[in-house]
Amino acid sequence: MGESPDVDGFWVAAAIWLTHGGGAGRVMADLLEDGETDLDIDDMHITRFGSHAESPSFVHDRAYEVYDTVYDIHHPRGSFQTHRNLRQSPVYRHQKELGAEFYEDAGWERPRWYGANDSLLDDYAVPSRSGWEAKHWSRIEGAEHQAVRGRVGIADRTSETTVTITGEDALPFLQWVFTNDMDLEVGGVAETTMLNERGGVVGYGTVSRVEPDRFRVSFDGGAAGMCQVNRLRKRAPDDSSVTVSDDVSGSCVIGIYGPNARATLESVMHADLSSFARSTARDIHVKSVPVTAVRDSDTGEDGWELHAPTEYGGNLWNTLWQAGQDHGIVAVGDGALNTLRLEAGQRAYGTDVHAEFTPFQAGLDDLVDFDTEFVGRAALRPTGETDSSVKLTCLTLDDRGAVVMDGVPVFDGTRRVGHVTSAGYGYDIDACIAYAYLQPEHTAAGTSVTVEYQNERFDATVRNEPLVNRS
Repeated sequence: MGESPDVDGFWVAAAIWLTHGGGAGRVMADLLEDGETDLDIDDMHITRFGSHAESPSFVHDRAYEVYDTVYDIHHPRGSFQTHRNLRQSPVYRHQKELGAEFYEDAGWERPRWYGANDSLLDDYAVPSRSGWEAKHWSRIEGAEHQAVRGRVGIADRTSETTVTITGEDALPFLQWVFTNDMDLEVGGVAETTMLNERGGVVGYGTVSRVEPDRFRVSFDGGAAGMCQVNRLRKRAPDDSSVTVSDDVSGSCVIGIYGPNARATLESVMHADLSSFARSTARDIHVKSVPVTAVRDSDTGEDGWELHAPTEYGGNLWNTLWQAGQDHGIVAVGDGALNTLRLEAGQRAYGTDVHAEFTPFQAGLDDLVDFDTEFVGRAALRPTGETDSSVKLTCLTLDDRGAVVMDGVPVFDGTRRVGHVTSAGYGYDIDACIAYAYLQPEHTAAGTSVTVEYQNERFDATVRNEPLVNRS
């Protein structure tokens, strides 16, 4: 569904089941009239595909796989099996050597955990689990999580979507597109959201000002990242004053997080890290590798994310890996990164944050600057008069060791009061964390609710967030 990225005014609604026809018709009516809809359709948007998905062989083989499994019960962590190993990070070989358990996302092979870290289970206690929630999961994820909290973790973030915006009108363009103030000092970094005209969040990422007329924008990867890039391109002026370039294939990103992150970098990074402020970026070198280093972390620990040209990726990983040996460095997969960000109160676009909710409802008030003019500003209420219909709220299950998954309902007695957007076990706090959109009367810390998962009710308590933040 959606407007073609190549032909203005050419709208598509294809391969829609009869049972979904009414909803699809409503969405298409919204799109044709306003160009926007108040529903999240990124997972079915025509712009969600990478260029490999246009291949006749990919379409043929993936269609056969989908047809063969359409009535199966699909696990949220499951992966397609056809056309694997299409997109590999430059550190893929190192990941294989560490026994990475890969899954597929938008053609990328991404590590969920590393088999080489099995020995960490001798050092860290991780609750066991069984049944549906144990599929495509390993206790190693919990050990990797705790190693980041106590030592230092290295993570490959290459599959995330990176965009460079350049031109004489780059700053006014970004001020209009994003909700936060983009008039940063060179080297400044800021989180921000992008809205539609209705005030719904259609983008969420980090912007770095690299030069006066050059900015780097980092979004989540996968289909959501592709859709966000397309929105930026659609909003860019037709003249040459602004250029939006997708850098995913030309760059890699390696993250270093944890209390020993600075010690790991000090011996290999040609910079004074004591003066490297948080939420800033610098063009420097790691040994002989040129990088843009961003002091930023979504784990709740101090950290840096290092952006480098793709061809340097393997060397960069190896240099950091060797530098971290005396500091307990551990390779960290996406499973641990997800539970770390839940403890840190970080939202994920496409699950916690999307077009159905405003930044105020998502708890991202600090990312909205009403002193700037931006798309969707008129639909928002000023700060202090935030939308009161629902709010993204942090819960923890009272039963230690219990685990629920995304998308399940939350109840107050027999009344359904919300749904879980993201869930995972917080190994540092020893409880399952669930983020849920709840009605205002259920959002105060200490409020008791129940979460229903597989016909069982689990008592849960609303918590102040973040649960962990040492960054």
